[in-house]
Amino acid sequence: MPKKKRRKGHQRRPQQRHLTSVQPGPAVSETPEHLSLFQGLRQALRSDQPLDLLGAVSSLMAATLPHDPFAEAPVSLAELVETFIGTPYAETTAALTIIQALTEDDLLAGRIGRELTRRRHPMPHWLTGLATPARTSRRGVSATCCATAKTT
Repeated sequence: MPKKKRRKGHQRRPQQRHLTSVQPGPAVSETPEHLSLFQGLRQALRSDQPLDLLGAVSSLMAATLPHDPFAEAPVSLAELVETFIGTPYAETTAALTIIQALTEDDLLAGRIGRELTRRRHPMPHWLTGLATPARTSRRGVSATCCATAKTT
């Protein structure tokens, strides 16, 4: 079957595109490493002075406290901890270790402790000394001691 001949006035027009090309924007990283909070923790962890990291994490903890007694803080300490738990990097492991040592919330400290047992990031020697198995509750009684006494 022969092809149809087209008349000279009816030539096929090139297909017009409705989309225009757009210059790609700056790539947004999926990892938290580009965040200033994360970079600050990294710098403090790499510092030779333990007070740099202790100060950074205690400042984060203080930021979770409401400044107005009738208003809530923008982020609670539990929410901050959950964010760090969901971000398994050495910097968040160090922050969780310090929060566990400083918090008075035994349930939160227990949650952090369970997460820290799963992590294997190398930590500075001074930081590993903060994580002690027997936490002292606000009443001055070892939480491990109380748990053992209840099971017997």
